[in-house]
Amino acid sequence: MSFYHRQFFWAHIAYIAVISISAASLAGAGFWTTTISLLVVWLLIDRIYCITPYKCNAGRYALLAITSLLAVGVIANVHMYTIGSGGTDSNPILHNDDASKYFLGALNIIDSQQGEQIATLHLGYPHFIAAIWKITGISIFYPILINMVMLLLSIIITGIITARLIGNITPRSPQWIATAAMIVIAAVSYHLSTGTLLLKEAGTALAITLIVLPLSPWKEKTCSSVIVHLSSFIIGLILLMTFRFNYIAIIALGIIILAPWHKKRLSAFGFQLSALFLCIAAWAIMHLIILAEADVTHLVVNSIDGGALGGAYFYDNPQHRAHNAIVAGYFDFPFWKRLLFLPISAITQFLIPFPWAFERDLQFGYTLVYARFAFPWYLIGGSILYFLATSLRCIPRHFLFWSIFAIIAWLTPAYFVAGTVSRYALCFVPLLVPLAVYIFATATRPFRFYIAAYIVVMTIALISCYHIQQAAA
Repeated sequence: MSFYHRQFFWAHIAYIAVISISAASLAGAGFWTTTISLLVVWLLIDRIYCITPYKCNAGRYALLAITSLLAVGVIANVHMYTIGSGGTDSNPILHNDDASKYFLGALNIIDSQQGEQIATLHLGYPHFIAAIWKITGISIFYPILINMVMLLLSIIITGIITARLIGNITPRSPQWIATAAMIVIAAVSYHLSTGTLLLKEAGTALAITLIVLPLSPWKEKTCSSVIVHLSSFIIGLILLMTFRFNYIAIIALGIIILAPWHKKRLSAFGFQLSALFLCIAAWAIMHLIILAEADVTHLVVNSIDGGALGGAYFYDNPQHRAHNAIVAGYFDFPFWKRLLFLPISAITQFLIPFPWAFERDLQFGYTLVYARFAFPWYLIGGSILYFLATSLRCIPRHFLFWSIFAIIAWLTPAYFVAGTVSRYALCFVPLLVPLAVYIFATATRPFRFYIAAYIVVMTIALISCYHIQQAAA
């Protein structure tokens, strides 16, 4: 296919102007380092997108707009951590406890005299950062830049997965479906902001999308396509072992849920059996070889009764007081009682972060303001609810099993932490995107009436939540 080269040439010029002006205005890691790096990132992402089977002009422009927003966010945050706070790119000021822990842990890996030692359980991401620094040198800029790349790759893969799942069961073209999916996932502002922070959510999102890509329908059964999909699964599994290895169990459950859809296709069923074996092997390696016994005990305790999660952070933190008044003692509940409270946990996870208190997280990064623009996510969530209420009986078998897997995966973090840490579920949002895009692609008059009523109800709910929080503060 041909692209509109002249128009896109000027789009490239606009992107270069945006990152150049931003880098010059918000000094951080150096003007030329920042500008050239971000230009290389776009050229790489653009080439990768252009070799996908669902490329189109609209998707290319959408991807450039998303990349521009992320690039400005990366520049702004690096400025905040360095010049803006009196630090440097090799010695940034990080107020976010997790980001600071990862940075100092990576320093300790590079040079034990500079950083601080952290538990083996949390060393995956610091090792990842240290590996980057062995190539680039110590700088806060490069690991955040890699997070941006990983998030962009996950957005592209989300488009591919969605087109595979519903491209043949909607009136829209697969290219339209893939582009819509990329826009939808990018519209989840909290998810997008993770590509500009020193957190492991962007890497986890890429890991999950790489893993589930070969679990979506793919027709080409040539040797090369099998190798590509198996490589995608293995790379994703390695990344998941690095960032959030405890999610391997969720992936294994997903493989089991999806297996019946392939029961008449032995090649695909064999692939899923192999994938399940790889998950079991990865879990065993993490528990029996890599992690210390104390770390495993700590993880198991937290998984069963909340452990440290049930401590001061949840019960005493002002932002959770209103929620705690409703589900007091959640981490002491037995299994069945947590299941009864799952609807409340799911609603909590869905609504957080609320679209107010923009200044509360600003010290952690300018782009956390993105996260507070939650209205697109609420609209997407409303569309998913409509899908679950109206479409499950009329969709193909493969999409039905996928929907079940996506909902269970997203609900799992809500069960374990009462829905109070919504970023734990962000990596599963790409699995939900096909559900929302299906509704957008097949929108009917009843859906328009529903969404109008939903907006009214959501507005009332958010106003009520605001006043409840204010009263509990």
